[in-house]
Amino acid sequence: MNVAMIGLGKLGLPVACAMVLKGHTVHGYDTDTDKLNRYKEFDSGLYEPDINGLLEYCLANSKLLDDNYKSELILHSDLGAAIRDAKIIFIAVPTPSKEDGSFSNEYVLSALKACCQEMLKDPVTGYKVFSIISTVLPGTVRNEFYPFVEGMLGLGVFNGWGMVYNAQFIAMGSVVENFLNPEFVLVGGYGDRAKHGPEGVVEEFYEDTVDAPILHMTWEEAETTKLVYNTFIGQKIITGNAIMEMCEKQAPHADCDVVVNAISQAYDRIISPWYLKGGMGDGGPCHPRDQRALSYWARRNKLSVNPFEFVGEAREKQSLWLAKTVEDYSDRLGGRPVILLGKTFKHDTNLMDDSPAVLLYEQLKKRGYVWVAFCDPHLDTPGGHIGERAVYVLCTRHEMFKEEEFTSGFPKGSVVIDPWGWYKEGELPGGVRLIRLGRRE
Repeated sequence: MNVAMIGLGKLGLPVACAMVLKGHTVHGYDTDTDKLNRYKEFDSGLYEPDINGLLEYCLANSKLLDDNYKSELILHSDLGAAIRDAKIIFIAVPTPSKEDGSFSNEYVLSALKACCQEMLKDPVTGYKVFSIISTVLPGTVRNEFYPFVEGMLGLGVFNGWGMVYNAQFIAMGSVVENFLNPEFVLVGGYGDRAKHGPEGVVEEFYEDTVDAPILHMTWEEAETTKLVYNTFIGQKIITGNAIMEMCEKQAPHADCDVVVNAISQAYDRIISPWYLKGGMGDGGPCHPRDQRALSYWARRNKLSVNPFEFVGEAREKQSLWLAKTVEDYSDRLGGRPVILLGKTFKHDTNLMDDSPAVLLYEQLKKRGYVWVAFCDPHLDTPGGHIGERAVYVLCTRHEMFKEEEFTSGFPKGSVVIDPWGWYKEGELPGGVRLIRLGRRE
């Protein structure tokens, strides 16, 4: 496929070369002509394995893939020439941090503006997809980039251009390898995977480039995934360093590598998708208790950082946010009662140790909310519903709460708040509003 790479820096250049290796012709553009001249001498100035040799390979020889098509990297100082034949325009320019921690989008907007100006000069260039690689905050594409391009080109979706968010999960020093062997590929867009739409064009490109799942989602979901992914790595490093410090202070009887290796073998619960889901907080006779104990140990031994204390604090604060959300919906119904569906700490047990449902109950009570009750089939509160409108909160996923005999009893005009996303649209009676927290309707 003919594509363009706008921005040939530490990310754009290695990725462009990797694309060429997979049979694509990449038209590379950068505003720095000195850099382009250096590249033509096969000097990347980057610390990437074999990058200069790869650059020479991609520039010096057109690769004949079949009788009609060649794969190569073509450097341009003329933006119009770079994007003229490109089906996808990858934007890989910097988004530097501002003092408040947010990103500056000026370089992306400048690149988009320049591309649009060239497209207006030469409108018969075929359908083009802007693929934003640069890291941005959630909501940026929808609220800033897309309206900006639409304002310049005066065209809607599928009428000459489209836009996706396509962040790359790479590490400096291994960009080419990471690009060619990704865990997955993000394609954030409108949600329409039509063959000739933007997501379809980008999917076609990656199907010919990598062997990895292509995850289609909204712009905001893709933007959020990129930021959370990198932050999650930072959280793992902090935890590893805290274990190192703990073991140093227990010396000579504890080795951090032995501890971390043991944790790394937990493929079912820790190194896995388990627990990584929006819902109620942690609970039970083990987890919160051990977190408190570890936090105490860290304070007693004066660890430089106590990430374990944060776990407990976060549990309380997230539950408090839920309590405020419940209150808000109750107020909208004129101060209706709140029924907590489930009291045990998880389904299929009658244990209430550190139950997140009980924590929510106590927080609602502390806030002066008195009309709160439980419904739990495994305890002494198995009864049905209050016979009037109420706010129901799914705290524990007992199977009983999914049965039609139970759900049909929700009174008309009630609200059901589901932190788990357990209920689906249409499963509750008409006139009952379902709030699937943090999930698209």
